[in-house]
Amino acid sequence: MDDLEQALRTALQREPAPEYLAGRILSRVGQESIATLPWWRMPRVRWATAVALAACVTVGVLEREREQRLRGEQARQQVLLALRITGSKLRGVQRQVVQQFSDSNASDSNERGRQ
Repeated sequence: MDDLEQALRTALQREPAPEYLAGRILSRVGQESIATLPWWRMPRVRWATAVALAACVTVGVLEREREQRLRGEQARQQVLLALRITGSKLRGVQRQVVQQFSDSNASDSNERGRQ
């Protein structure tokens, strides 16, 4: 195991960076300045696009919820109207039944009185 550990230590031993490395890195950073980036890669444009997209999604979700609420309210109004119509029809039928029942009772009592 000592040979393996020694090999790892030598392989992972710190070495100083070459002299030219710092110059190359600094030259690349200078080349990629914000002024030379295309407009769509500029950070402000990206943030503005993200904010605009988030606003559009939010407005879309809110609009959809509003439409669903309106449809629900319209359905509720239709159900209430149907219940009013049904109640009105049932009252009319109830009156007819009561009328026929009272008419048949009156005619039965008249017949009994004649006998």
